[in-house]
Amino acid sequence: MTASHDAYLRKTAAFFGEPIETIRQEVEEQWHANGHMIPGWIPANWRDGRLLYSLQFEPGPWVDIAHSETLTALNGALGSLLYEVEVEETLTLAEVTSGRREVTTILASWIRDQVLDDGSYPMGIRFPSKHGAVGQGNGYCWAFWLRRADIGLVDDPVTTDAGTRIREHDPAYTYALERHGIRSR
Repeated sequence: MTASHDAYLRKTAAFFGEPIETIRQEVEEQWHANGHMIPGWIPANWRDGRLLYSLQFEPGPWVDIAHSETLTALNGALGSLLYEVEVEETLTLAEVTSGRREVTTILASWIRDQVLDDGSYPMGIRFPSKHGAVGQGNGYCWAFWLRRADIGLVDDPVTTDAGTRIREHDPAYTYALERHGIRSR
C-alpha cells in the first residue's frame, strides 16, 4: 500500500462519510473479484512463479557510490547533468538512496566508462538500499555491467546457480514481508 493509494482511500472515505476501513474493504473485494492484486498482498503464484538465484563474480573492483570520496568526484564531473534531473545543489546520500533511478542511472553510466587508478574498469556499483542496510552485505543495491555481452561476447565474469524456489516460510522471504508490511498467501 503506497502512501498515495492510502491518501486516495482516505479522500474517498471522507467524500462518502464512511470509515476508511469500509472503503478499503470494498476496494479490496472489487480488486479480488476482478483478479487484481490487492494492495499490500503478494499472491502465492508470484512466489511460486519465480526462482532465487545466487550470483558469483570474479574478483574485481566495485564502486560504492554512497562513499563521500565518490560523491565528491561525481559532483565535480556531473554537475550540469545532475542539474538537468533536478539535483540543484550537490549530490548527497539522499539522492543516491532515493527512488529516483534517473539519478543512479546517470551516475552508473558515467562510472561505467571510467578507468580506475589501477588501470581496470569497475565491475559495477553498489549503494545502500533506501530501506536501510542490515549488515553482512545485506540491504545494498548492486548494478553489474555485462561489458562482454555488450559487444556480443558471452563470457562475462559472472556465473549463476540453477535457482531455488522461494519457499513460503523461507526466513529471508518472511523477513522481507514483515519488514515492508506485506502479506502473502
